[in-house]
Amino acid sequence: MKDTLILDDKGDNPGASQLLHIEGDNDHLAIRPEGYGEASAATGHGFPVLFEKYNGKLRLIVWGDINQQDPTHIICLDGAQDSRLGKETFSNGMTREFGPTE
Repeated sequence: MKDTLILDDKGDNPGASQLLHIEGDNDHLAIRPEGYGEASAATGHGFPVLFEKYNGKLRLIVWGDINQQDPTHIICLDGAQDSRLGKETFSNGMTREFGPTE
């Protein structure tokens, strides 16, 4: 899958927009904002944002510094699962349930 999307600026510069290139397959979903990249790719070909499934977990991987070979952030999205809404899980495995917050 390959696609592009224009992202509108929500701040003080409403005329500015950002072109996003999106590519994906069964292994990953990658996003490359036009003019951005990552160290291991040629200019205009790097994807600094990547979603992947790794050891059963959905992860968001970000290369926030084009001069750094390794990702600057790897975020496990387990805590964002719909099934966890209203539950808090502690390091000892115990959970606490609570109602929705307003």
